[in-house]
Order: sequence, then structure tokens, then C-alpha cells
Amino acid sequence: MTMQFKIDTKENYSILSPENPQLDANLAENIFQYVQNSISDAPQNYILQLDAVQEAPTEAFDTLRLLHETLYGENCSFVVTGVQPTLMQAMKTNELHHEINITPSMQEAIDIINMEILERDIFNEPEA
Repeated sequence: MTMQFKIDTKENYSILSPENPQLDANLAENIFQYVQNSISDAPQNYILQLDAVQEAPTEAFDTLRLLHETLYGENCSFVVTGVQPTLMQAMKTNELHHEINITPSMQEAIDIINMEILERDIFNEPEA
């Protein structure tokens, strides 16, 4: 089976970019499994770049919710960016936009991850 999404690993995060115009339930599950396997090796923050995606079924949104909860449960960050207008409308219909971080630009996604890393560092410091 070929990977249906690209992975670009940076110092503080990885960018996952689906290559299909539809983020179907199987693709969402493949992304989820990849992330789950990766965080067991070394916790990582993720940006899901959806520039190429035009539509997704409710099942894919359920998987993104679970991915968000799983990563935050592991003290990792998850941000979605590059959401096309038709996909954003579907996300709003499913109220996903209230449950996960969605930003209009890659730079804003990176900023959120860096801010959350800083917050975790501050709040997890042992008291002197």
C-alpha cells in the first residue's frame, strides 16, 4: 500500500499533507495510525495541511477529533491548516472547528505549535 500523504519532518513538528482531493475515512485512519505509531517512539507535534483536500465525510472528521484528543493527551500539539472553503463548511456543519485548532496559514499553525511548546515548558517546570 502506498502512502497517500506526504510527511515533512521539521525540528519541532511534522507536516502531514494528504495528496487526494478527498480525505476519506481510510486516509484519515492511515494518518491516525501513522501518528499513533510515531508518538510511541518519540512524542511529536503535527500540522495537517489540507491544501489539496476538497471534501471529507463525517467519519474522517471523527478520526481527526480522536487524533486531536490523542495528541493532546500525550502533551503534543495538532493544528490543521490550508482548509478549503467547501471543506471548512463541512467542518462547521460537524462542529469540528470548535474542537480542533484550525488556522488559515502555515505560519499561524507553526506559531500555535511553538506557543504550546513554550506553555508546556513553563507549566511543567519543577518549582524551585
